[in-house]
Amino acid sequence: MHEEKRQTSCRWDTNQGSSPLCLVSCSASVLHSVSCGGSVLQSVSCGASVLQSVSLSASVLHSVSCGGSVLQSVSCGGSVLQSVSCGASVLQSVSLSASVLHSVSCGGSVLQSVSCSASVLHSVSCGGSVLQSVSCGGSVLQSVSCGASVLQSVSCGGSVLQSVSCGGSVLQSVSCSASVLQSVSCGASVLQSVSLSGSVLQSVSCGGSVLQSVSCGASVLHSVSCSASVLQSVSCSASVLQRVSCGASECFM
Repeated sequence: MHEEKRQTSCRWDTNQGSSPLCLVSCSASVLHSVSCGGSVLQSVSCGASVLQSVSLSASVLHSVSCGGSVLQSVSCGGSVLQSVSCGASVLQSVSLSASVLHSVSCGGSVLQSVSCSASVLHSVSCGGSVLQSVSCGGSVLQSVSCGASVLQSVSCGGSVLQSVSCGGSVLQSVSCSASVLQSVSCGASVLQSVSLSGSVLQSVSCGGSVLQSVSCGASVLHSVSCSASVLQSVSCSASVLQRVSCGASECFM
């Protein structure tokens, strides 16, 4: 572990990988790296700081929080990561492999990438932020929610995606392959593309929005509903499309 300034609530031996690490806190500092192997890391918090890397292997990380900071990378392998929260910060990458990530939340921030492989990701929420990419392979992604944000891409392969909701936002792409996508809802937003292959899409709903394209190949699409919106295209090949409803809207199909 290397850092310019640190404060800790307990002592530990940096050469002992199985020891508990209670707290690492930095204010107006540069924290280069926090790494844990087979350990318990309770909290990493940074205020007006640069946190370059937090990496865990078979560990428990309770909380990583940053205020007015740059958090470059949080990576977990076979670990439990309960919370990553950023306020007015830049969070560049959160990557998980065979892990559990309960919550990633950003307010007034840039969240560039959240990627999960054979993992459980409970919640990704952004307020007044840019969320560039959420990708899951063989995983469970319960919720992606954005308020007054830009969500560029949500992609799932062999996964369960329960909810994608955007309010006053731009949602560019939701793509699923051999997956279950339960709900995509947008309020006063732009939803550019929802594409599914061999999947189940239960609901796409838009209020006061632009929905450009919903395409399904060998899939089940239960419902597409639009109110005071523009729905440009719904196309299905070898699929089941149960309902398309438009109120005070334009439908081009």
